[in-house]
Amino acid sequence: MIHTLLFGLGRFGRDHLAAWEATGRARVAAIVDPMHSGTSTLSPDGDRQIPVVGTLSDLPASIPIDVAAVVTPVWTHREIAQSLFERSIPCLIEKPLAASSAEASQIREAARESGVACMPGHIMRFSAPHLEIWQSLENSRHPVVTMSFRRDRSMALLELYPGEHPALLTGIHDIDLATWFANSPVGSVSSRHTIKEGLCVGFEANLHHHNGSETHISGEYVFPAELVDTVFDEVLVTGASGTTLGRFRNHSDSTPTPNSPDPALVSEISHFLDVYDGVTADLRVNLDDAVHCLAVVEAIIHSSESEGQTLLVEAR
Repeated sequence: MIHTLLFGLGRFGRDHLAAWEATGRARVAAIVDPMHSGTSTLSPDGDRQIPVVGTLSDLPASIPIDVAAVVTPVWTHREIAQSLFERSIPCLIEKPLAASSAEASQIREAARESGVACMPGHIMRFSAPHLEIWQSLENSRHPVVTMSFRRDRSMALLELYPGEHPALLTGIHDIDLATWFANSPVGSVSSRHTIKEGLCVGFEANLHHHNGSETHISGEYVFPAELVDTVFDEVLVTGASGTTLGRFRNHSDSTPTPNSPDPALVSEISHFLDVYDGVTADLRVNLDDAVHCLAVVEAIIHSSESEGQTLLVEAR
């Protein structure tokens, strides 16, 4: 059994807690969360109490740790990652990897210097329907594609993550999928966003890939705040001739529970554990991917602020 240290016991931290243990290969040995009111929390199966500490330095030496999962506010990721690298603990860090592409680059360099495995948590690459589209594109070997993504969410996200641009909070999923499907980074972007009462509630962006592929991404906070888990996702991929190469559509309001964790998250964690166990050395999501996604997000935000000007994506 692989002993896991979980950073963060908020909404998504609890999703991770359930998913790590659902792999059947890992057990959360301890949790770091300075906001937790108690000294322990019940395991998903209800069989044991998992110790919760405020900081990594508070963790008793008697608790063995093999790997870690970082599911905390994005501005904490760099510091936590550095502390894990110093202790030679491989880690899975939830998206986005960092608060900026510059900070993400620092995490990447620190990981390389330490030689410790670090995988960004871009979950969509482990979602069955998205993986099916990617596999179809790989099999058909279409070098240039046109892609369209839409991702709508609840207004509750504005309260949960005040001030976060939707391109960073939700659109980054589609940016990552676009680069993965096209097998090509983004060279330039143009974007516009919608502002209501001083807050960005939606955006549309055109991404121009190095290999000639084109992507349109859009997303908006449209569902009422009380419908926290309501989502609408749509993906369409076409070839140069207009032939449909992949399509996905989902409109749901379900949320994972301890007894039924998100299958994509379980698959993502299982892949990370395969890397840890030496089953594979090939990370499906690497640090270069995560740094590039953040650079694209930054270009989208800057383009929106300059009335849709086409901007180059900064290489990092």
